[in-house]
Amino acid sequence: MGKPNYAQLVGFGVGLCLTACSNEPIAPTAQSSAVFDPTKGINPNIVVGEVSPKDADALSQWIEEAVALFQSPKFETNFMRASSLFPEVYVSKSQDIILTSLLLQRLKTDDPYLSALWWPKTYVVLNGETAVQSENREGFGFEALRNAGAGPFPVGEIGTATGEIELGRLHFARYTQGDTVEKSCAMNTMVHEISHTLSDRPDIFWMHVLDTEEDVTPPRGIFEASYFVGIIAQCTYLEDVGRIDPSGFEACIRTFSDPASASRFRSIACDDFPDGTAIRPENRIIQ
Repeated sequence: MGKPNYAQLVGFGVGLCLTACSNEPIAPTAQSSAVFDPTKGINPNIVVGEVSPKDADALSQWIEEAVALFQSPKFETNFMRASSLFPEVYVSKSQDIILTSLLLQRLKTDDPYLSALWWPKTYVVLNGETAVQSENREGFGFEALRNAGAGPFPVGEIGTATGEIELGRLHFARYTQGDTVEKSCAMNTMVHEISHTLSDRPDIFWMHVLDTEEDVTPPRGIFEASYFVGIIAQCTYLEDVGRIDPSGFEACIRTFSDPASASRFRSIACDDFPDGTAIRPENRIIQ
């Protein structure tokens, strides 16, 4: 058996790998077979994993809100708007760069040439200590673990025919305690990780949308697909709640994630816009 293909095992949020990255792709057990809903559309199957009872309700609400945003007509409208700015995206080493419009087809499981399907069940868990408020806004608004990643459920756990999204508590604090902009960043992170649960195979958690692989760097100016999806979700959320107007959509994208500067997601910018400050790159506290 050759070296495991790490790229097909784990999707990365900010570069930290889950435990499953050192293992082969996980196939369903005899007790838990993967059965996909054939319905077309953006239909990820995301549920609350093993978390404390006091966190479960808020985590469930975060998941539901993120999935609803991902499925919304406004998301699709803004996806097409963003596609005119960024007509190509990087998907993976095997798929390389594709038309952005094709990415939307695949997210909707509507590409006749690729049977990508949403994984039957992916659990979301939290890790790290409870977040505390930072003393100032020149940096992260909360002090907490910042990792984010998705992959197969760790080997040895019960019910291996599933996936897992693991999030540091910085993101949870942004959703539960942050201002509107910080919450939008939490939506970005959740939708980004959910995008990794689109599987190329029905029997193995085999990610279609990747962002980190060995010896691969997308060309300058090309978005990685998962970051593209996440930033559209974030700016759509900000538009929905009235924090930006439609004319500010492009500025919103370039504030938090600009591939021209080799930036995937400027997480530190999430705390730069208190009290209604206009969301534009030039208004960031730390450039």
